[in-house]
Amino acid sequence: MAKTKRLLRFGWAPAHWGLAGKTRELAKAEYELEGEDLERRRVEINIAERSEKEMQVALLDIDKKYGKVTESEYDKKRAGVLDEPFVRVAKLETDPSDPAYGGIIFDYNKAFVLYLEEHGYGPNPDDDETVNQWFNELCKNIALDAFDGLGDFSEKMQAQARQRRTTVSEDVVFRGDLDDGDVPE
Repeated sequence: MAKTKRLLRFGWAPAHWGLAGKTRELAKAEYELEGEDLERRRVEINIAERSEKEMQVALLDIDKKYGKVTESEYDKKRAGVLDEPFVRVAKLETDPSDPAYGGIIFDYNKAFVLYLEEHGYGPNPDDDETVNQWFNELCKNIALDAFDGLGDFSEKMQAQARQRRTTVSEDVVFRGDLDDGDVPE
């Protein structure tokens, strides 16, 4: 732990003489430490008041605050500690010759798979198969909602592809038009 330089050691000042227990530990930490080290020490001192999960989340919060984990890492680790479902798109790949084709790679935890199984997907011997089953149904429902079940699905897909190539709507913001700082994780 990094200590700050003080003229007097903790305990030499009369203000410290009457302190005992946790109050003394906190006062000593605040006297000797700063920044991240101080925050971590406060969490350690207050451990008796926290569950193991609360302690882990508090330490994750500090790691996030001081840039030791990214927002995505924080979200995944926090969900893991709290046994909450977590899923995010880790990578989106498209065919360079036709961007209407490609694939998605998901980052998810076991709690997400259990959540899907509780809602009728799987169970499968492979967690990826359960997530794939969910994603396929999600895509199907999005497509059905977009086309309202009217007409031939293939004809509508081709018509939309032609329209996408020839028209640009002013109220649509394309991801390629965003600055790097505007792209969500």
